[in-house]
Amino acid sequence: MKKYLSFLLACVLVLGALSGCSSSGNDAAETPEPAVTEPAQETTPDAAETPEAAEFTRGTVTDGVYTNDFAAIAFAIPDGWIVADDDTITQIMGAGTSFVSDDPEQLQATLEAGSAIDMLAYDEATGENITVTYEDLTGKVLASSLTEKAYITLAANSLSSLGNMSAEITSGDYVTLGGQQYYKAILATTYTDYDMTVDLYYYVRLVGPVAAVISGQSDLDACFLEYTPGA
Repeated sequence: MKKYLSFLLACVLVLGALSGCSSSGNDAAETPEPAVTEPAQETTPDAAETPEAAEFTRGTVTDGVYTNDFAAIAFAIPDGWIVADDDTITQIMGAGTSFVSDDPEQLQATLEAGSAIDMLAYDEATGENITVTYEDLTGKVLASSLTEKAYITLAANSLSSLGNMSAEITSGDYVTLGGQQYYKAILATTYTDYDMTVDLYYYVRLVGPVAAVISGQSDLDACFLEYTPGA
């Protein structure tokens, strides 16, 4: 279980595709811009549907449902799965990449530093896990023109640039789940250290300058619930 869990989490870390990238000329030269052209109907939802101006807050888990008001996400955690606490997430990651408090300033600092895991749930028997990750793209390379599809392309390129990983996007399309639009992609991801290849499912939605990413090792469409503000 630990091997499977750490494999997916390693991939989640690399999903911070633009982390550490500034808008300087040197960094831009090192980060290839994916050739992606999006039709108008495949962009992020209208501003009226997306709380772009809201202050970022942590999600909560109540009665097996993860809810985040900032990202307008409601997501059902599979029955019997364990929701990890912050100390467990931090220990698994080996660095302070999870949120560790509800202090607004610390939350924002953690978010801006790179990908931050807000929720991790896992099946102790099989090792399957689901993560909800956020990344603030403010000031990052290509952020002003980035789409969800381009974000996934950059993430796959980042994985493949590592010596012990490779990733190929085998499927990708915009889908509407729980009343929100996401770019859903399947990455066939190989981690040579573990001599294993798995299909990883990613659901990406841009909320203003923040990328919300839900990931797991199986199709998660049925887990998305209709978000109700204040519910």
